[in-house]
Amino acid sequence: MTTVKGMGSRWGNFLMMLGVISLLVVLSGCASSKSAEPETGSMVRTYTLLDEQGKKSGTLVINPVGSAELRDVDGNVIGTLSAQPAASSGTTQQPEAKP
Repeated sequence: MTTVKGMGSRWGNFLMMLGVISLLVVLSGCASSKSAEPETGSMVRTYTLLDEQGKKSGTLVINPVGSAELRDVDGNVIGTLSAQPAASSGTTQQPEAKP
């Protein structure tokens, strides 16, 4: 092992040990952390809905194609949402004013 000029080998050993311990802590933290990302290939997002008391009241599942499902606590679908079609590029008619 090389030592830094002016520093004893004891100080160099301490720095080397500190570096190894830091590296091990970082690597063990990365290996044990669970990813918040969905499984590979899935872009579906699921959100938990809570009531005023903080209890789970359902889930909202959003699909990447623009649709969504609202589910109750038991997982039953109680509503669906879909994206509105895009406005046409032609002219749109304004609603007529009522007399």
